[in-house]
Amino acid sequence: MSNLKGILFIILFHDISALPGNSFLKIRELVESQREENAVFEQKKLYGSSQIVEEVLLPQPIDHFDALNSEMYSQKVYINTENWIKPSGPIFLFIGGEGALSNRTAYSGHHVEMAKRFGAMVVAAEHRFYGSNINDNGLHLDQLEHLSSQQGLADLTRVHKYITDRFELTSNKWISFGGSYPGALSAWFRLKCIKQIVEAFQRIDSMIQANQTVQLEKDFLSCGPLSEKNDQMVFVNNLAGIFAGVVQYNNEVPGLNIQSLCKQMTKSDDSYKNLQMVYKMAMKLLNQSCVDNSYSNFLSQFNNQTVDQAASGVGIRQWTWQTCSQFGYYQTCDEGTSCPFSRLLTLESNLVICRDIYKISPSSVPNFVEFTNEYYGANRPKGTRVLFVNGSIDPWHFLSVLKSDVSLNETAVFINGTAHCADMASDRSTDPQSLKDARLMIQKVVHGWLQES
Repeated sequence: MSNLKGILFIILFHDISALPGNSFLKIRELVESQREENAVFEQKKLYGSSQIVEEVLLPQPIDHFDALNSEMYSQKVYINTENWIKPSGPIFLFIGGEGALSNRTAYSGHHVEMAKRFGAMVVAAEHRFYGSNINDNGLHLDQLEHLSSQQGLADLTRVHKYITDRFELTSNKWISFGGSYPGALSAWFRLKCIKQIVEAFQRIDSMIQANQTVQLEKDFLSCGPLSEKNDQMVFVNNLAGIFAGVVQYNNEVPGLNIQSLCKQMTKSDDSYKNLQMVYKMAMKLLNQSCVDNSYSNFLSQFNNQTVDQAASGVGIRQWTWQTCSQFGYYQTCDEGTSCPFSRLLTLESNLVICRDIYKISPSSVPNFVEFTNEYYGANRPKGTRVLFVNGSIDPWHFLSVLKSDVSLNETAVFINGTAHCADMASDRSTDPQSLKDARLMIQKVVHGWLQES
């Protein structure tokens, strides 16, 4: 196997909640649709042609660390050589995350604009167990044991070797781009309307405690009753998901931003009524007549082991397995914290799904998280030639690396006024100056890496 020590990394944060509600997932689907639309425009602007990306299905071992296991799967890899200066031009590797990978990642985005400037080949690799190229039994519990960050990194080693052999590369420089796993929404960006949000959720919690769930069903258009504790947990999770989705994807969809959310939440002195209106506006945007708050229906998403050959978006069963077996990332609202949402969103309510779906004991999850932190170095990974990029509005930035370490050649770029992975998109005339400056800084760092011996 070839080795990846020469690869340089740009780490960006591109995550979803460990236990996302349906409302959050629907907002993400809307954002993905907008990104596809933007990408088509960028493709025409950059290339004027749609026939520039090659799709390859690369055979990969299911288990890189067991020589006796001969089972394989096909990893989807996109290749764009349109800008590549043969044979010595650099390779820009885009690493997929917790969802299906679109071919747009090989022809659209800031990394592609830089590829055009620096004469780079763009290679985009889908993460194992996400997207459509999953073995028929791939979502079964015994197979999910092979879904880990370590196996994913081993896949990338073979992608590196495949590209090196096929294009007869020698000393070409590689730079890796992608949305990393780290991040947590537990630290909430302090909206100016935070007081109204806190008051609204406090009232909802008190109504649940007083068994006034029939009124909640009516006020928030629940598809079914909210008499059971687990259904109530899904309900408040869906409510919080509206805010999480808007903050995380601020301004990616026209009109869907923190400013409009705050405007609605401060429209009157009745915070509960304001929250009702926010929820109904979200339902209209997401084309829903009522909201499914059934815990059993919620679990059915995770229990579905059928591989969808037309899969797109988040692999919810796979991603939640990784949170239980490696990462955690739970957003809790325990008593005594500054979390503005319902106090029903406890650590226990997050961990119960690990037990109910994957048979993972809640008590073992902290040990898995501790192992992951020790394995990768937590938020001080001690890497070299690594660029960490974060936005101030993105709640995930709190678990990132925010300060540069000159001795290790680790650079941190913090962008005021931007949300989740804003710098990864192509330039737009409406971008704030802080985002434009950050892209220039990223480009400068990439140029410096490419000039190094």
